[in-house]
Amino acid sequence: MTTARWCLLVAVLIGGNVVFAVIALTRKPAAVAPPRAVEKAVASPRLDELESAVERLARAVHALDAARRSDSQSDGTRAAERTLAPDAVDALGQRVDSLEQALGDLRAEVAAIGDSAIAQAAQADFAADDGFVHADRLSEAGKHSLAAEGYIEFLENNAEHPDFHDIAHRARRELLRAGYVDRALDLQKALIERYPEYQEQNYSTLAMMEKNAGRYGDAIEHLTESINRTTHTETRLWRLMYRAWYIQLRDGDAAGLTAYRDVDRTRQELGVTTGKIPGKIAEKIEQIEKRLAGR
Repeated sequence: MTTARWCLLVAVLIGGNVVFAVIALTRKPAAVAPPRAVEKAVASPRLDELESAVERLARAVHALDAARRSDSQSDGTRAAERTLAPDAVDALGQRVDSLEQALGDLRAEVAAIGDSAIAQAAQADFAADDGFVHADRLSEAGKHSLAAEGYIEFLENNAEHPDFHDIAHRARRELLRAGYVDRALDLQKALIERYPEYQEQNYSTLAMMEKNAGRYGDAIEHLTESINRTTHTETRLWRLMYRAWYIQLRDGDAAGLTAYRDVDRTRQELGVTTGKIPGKIAEKIEQIEKRLAGR
């Protein structure tokens, strides 16, 4: 029986997925398409799965080898000794070593593909009318800083693009992911000025960003701007609750309790008695009251 057949035999013993891992790693790779960031993003999880499968195979081979050595020192004859000859176990071990080396080489190739994609995107014409596509690829590859710069270059050169608003939101997202909070806030404020028709939602988004940054005063101010533009009753009440929460974060439980009670009075004035909102307000008020009573 060949080494490959022994390898497959052990693979079957420890799990069917390992079979596919061994087959995949022993095949000669096909021609590779031009490198793209998305290819790296898809390939990396698959490599992780293959690496895990090879590790399981290695453990199985080492266990067989240990069993074989133990059997050789005992008077009895175990199943492992009857099934696998010593030379076969040694051959399996060598094959595992070669598979681990092949896996390492494959990881290096995938990393090179990703680096090549980044280099290509960095040289791409982000200012072109489809330049945001290159930034999309960088975002998919997890290169958030480069993606943000690509989106911003596109926006600076395509002010009249029909998807400007959507792509600006992508730029803001990548700035936040890269840790550029101030730049993301500035971009969001610019969107508020540019698109009066979207100010209700954009002010709410800005407030959430500021809350996440610990800037509670700014968050309260800008959420109030959103509330003042909100005509939908339930949306208005939800945002009033968020503002009460921001007040609680900034000024403490006592101030938060007052804010939530104000929201409840507004709810009653608006005649909202069904749905999740009444119960949620009551729950928040009860939680704060209990906390304050326990002090």
